[in-house]
Amino acid sequence: MGSHANLLVLLGLPFAAQAPAPQGYRTFESRVKGITLHIPARYEELPVPPDEEWIQLRFTEKRVPGKEKPFRSEIWIVRAEKAAPPQSQPESRAAAESRPMVRSIEDYVNKVALRKWTLKSDGALDLKERGEIPRHRLAREDGELRGLGYVFEQEDSVLFLLGLASREDFAAASKIFEQSARSFRVREAADPTAEDVDLYYRYHPFRNVEYRKEVRRNLSRGWKAEDTENYILIHDTKDAALLRKIKSDLEIIRTKYLELFPPVKEIEAVSTVRVCKDKEEFQKFSGAPPNVGGFWNSETRELVFYDAEDTPEAPGSGRKDSIVVLYHEAFHQYIYYSCGEVAPHSWYNEGTGDYFSGARIPAGYKRVERIGPNPWRVGLAKRIVEEKSFVPLKEFVRFEQPKYYAKPHHNYAQGWAFVFFLRESKVVAKHPAWSRILPVYFETLKAKYAEAIAAAGENPPRPKVEAAEAAARNEAVEAAFSGVSFEDLEKAWVEFVGALKDPAGK
Repeated sequence: MGSHANLLVLLGLPFAAQAPAPQGYRTFESRVKGITLHIPARYEELPVPPDEEWIQLRFTEKRVPGKEKPFRSEIWIVRAEKAAPPQSQPESRAAAESRPMVRSIEDYVNKVALRKWTLKSDGALDLKERGEIPRHRLAREDGELRGLGYVFEQEDSVLFLLGLASREDFAAASKIFEQSARSFRVREAADPTAEDVDLYYRYHPFRNVEYRKEVRRNLSRGWKAEDTENYILIHDTKDAALLRKIKSDLEIIRTKYLELFPPVKEIEAVSTVRVCKDKEEFQKFSGAPPNVGGFWNSETRELVFYDAEDTPEAPGSGRKDSIVVLYHEAFHQYIYYSCGEVAPHSWYNEGTGDYFSGARIPAGYKRVERIGPNPWRVGLAKRIVEEKSFVPLKEFVRFEQPKYYAKPHHNYAQGWAFVFFLRESKVVAKHPAWSRILPVYFETLKAKYAEAIAAAGENPPRPKVEAAEAAARNEAVEAAFSGVSFEDLEKAWVEFVGALKDPAGK
């Protein structure tokens, strides 16, 4: 999302006072964005990812239980700069050339967000004393979704109001989109809560306050923020018990991460933990596929997951599932900074994340009581061992992320089972070569990445960073498995997994 705050009154359109919202609508005002418009009362604001470059605000129809729709109508407010903003960090020529240049609604639709849509001019919307604004019609190639786009020119930027709806809802939704466009106003941006936030952090001296202020400044309507020593938790759920456990467990399990993975240097970064109210909000926010329960984004410093629903036959199962995801993703956040901002091989990274998903922190405890089998992985891990459908360990430990994700269910199960074996097997503990695999990998990765990134020079371009990461991972895996017979290791691992008990009783 763009960080430019000075939004000017519409170029050539004299300012007119905002009329009261008509029946069935409410006036939505974002002083931080400098934007005001009428939104239907049955629409709600969606959060916008911190790294979103163009979308300023996003709204969607509220979900109505029992009246599910394949697509609920949405309104986007998009802003594009007329001149390219200066780059604060150097980048490669390839990266600069790959970034789409967006100066018009045609650019945005064709190059960024709606590439499988057609866009046609549809005259103009007469705003009377404010003049006319261009209007466009949109249609997705398959014909299932349609939309309207309105263009608001400014001195240094251009804003688009995009309304998207299903084919069945478009006739009614188009009237809503037009009402929102007629009411659209742009003012100079301001932050009315700045003084309150400054005062709050004056009496709550958490570290990295400027980052925390920025997170609070960009909260969507209805979202709340709470701080812990190492995180800022933002949430859109009313499950108070879940939120209390998240705040407590984040700091408790982090002490276990510190114990097992001493950082290359003191970790000063603070990360956002975003808890969406349900799976649908999570998917709309992230664009994640249905089989993803959460993720850690190193670019935005956000750990994102959702308040999972209970299954009908298991009350409380949703909260347990949410905590399983939390422990896994919080490890990814920690290990990234612990290694010096480099991710390990996926078997190590995902396998250890899943290892921590088996952690148990009972109510009232101030430490991790124990780490047992991951309830999501045991059954499949046992099956792939029985069927001999696993990837040979000699190949598996060298999988880079794309290959690991190509067959996610099997590889996640195998990664968890291998890490659990290396940490919990008594046979491994007594074996001089096997017992050193995990610690040697970690220490080598930290040391070799520090060397490689230093050799790449100050502010290296992304290709050099990626080369340093790959070289460090290769050296780590070579050192960790030096002198190890993969045939013997694999045989012991298969026996260990075969003897595991499945917590699900399958």
